[in-house]
Amino acid sequence: MILKQLMLSDFRNIKEIDLTLSEGCNVISGDNGSGKTSLLEAIYLFWNGRSFRSSRIQDTVNVDGKSVLIRGNAEDDEQVFPFGFQYTKQDKSRLYKFNGETIRRSSDLATLLPVYYFSPQTDNLVSGSAGSRRSLLFWYLFHVEPTFRERFSSLQKAVKQRNQLLRSGGGESEFSFWENQITELSDELRLSTEHRMIALEKQFSLECGEIEDAEYNIESLLNRIKGISAKYSWEAKADLALALSEKRTYEAKLGYTTLGFQKCDFGFDTNYNKRNFSRGEEKTLTLILMISILKTVYFETKKSILFLIDDLSAELDSKFIRLLLDKLASLPLQLFITTLTKDSLFESVSEYFSKFKMFHVKQGGVVEEQNV
Repeated sequence: MILKQLMLSDFRNIKEIDLTLSEGCNVISGDNGSGKTSLLEAIYLFWNGRSFRSSRIQDTVNVDGKSVLIRGNAEDDEQVFPFGFQYTKQDKSRLYKFNGETIRRSSDLATLLPVYYFSPQTDNLVSGSAGSRRSLLFWYLFHVEPTFRERFSSLQKAVKQRNQLLRSGGGESEFSFWENQITELSDELRLSTEHRMIALEKQFSLECGEIEDAEYNIESLLNRIKGISAKYSWEAKADLALALSEKRTYEAKLGYTTLGFQKCDFGFDTNYNKRNFSRGEEKTLTLILMISILKTVYFETKKSILFLIDDLSAELDSKFIRLLLDKLASLPLQLFITTLTKDSLFESVSEYFSKFKMFHVKQGGVVEEQNV
């Protein structure tokens, strides 16, 4: 499935647009603050039910608007699927529709079309934040592990209940019940995650083998990497249960739960300090792992992927841009890239993608530019 048409009304600083999109690569250029990231945000918001910029959905409504409207058409080989989302500021109501039906759970849309947002400036999978790495892991598991969605949802509910007890106080039986839920679900999620790491590690090795060693120093990198894994603060189920009980007083001061699968980390196994990896090596590892995850998701689900890359040229030089585009072009995905100027990407995009479009954002509007 791909996006064929995107229409926005009063979405942040974009007043009204109607775009016909390329099934291959879509490059969106514009000055900082022009609204190019808002296009990615609107796509992400519809398919994932939340924004990657703010937890407040009302922030997406134009300052002069009363509501925000996202509409469009998705299509596969056989059918066109109209979709729409409306949020009204006054009553804070949300309405999702897909193919004429009202959608009650945003996760139902996420299962239809895997959509991932990537910012090279912030999503460093070696020395970046644990939150970014964890977000990527959960996205991967959501799409490849059938049990993940319900188990993780149940875990979040259990953590929410325990957090309420931490803030307001609760008895031993109440704490024990929810801590047991957190322990059981975290362990189940840990076991299924370890199983799903096998395919990912294999794909990572394959991707490394396809990259020219002399230019990216792959052999040296692999000598310092022992594997890829999720990382936890407990080793056995009993350890987590005991730690949750012992940390009640400490976590009551914080007001939230710090232990459990929802707080795991994800990344490379190495005996080396992260400072021993150069910026170039970190970029190489990040891009290879990202590509490995995208390919594994496709191989497991047979679903096309919608990949959003924000401000690509700001952090990656031409060598890494070419590596990324070369890998992405071999995947059945639809790509959206933002950049300051189209000139910085036109040559590379036209080399790797036979189907692409260039758009320019200015003063709340978007125009399609000629591919020349």
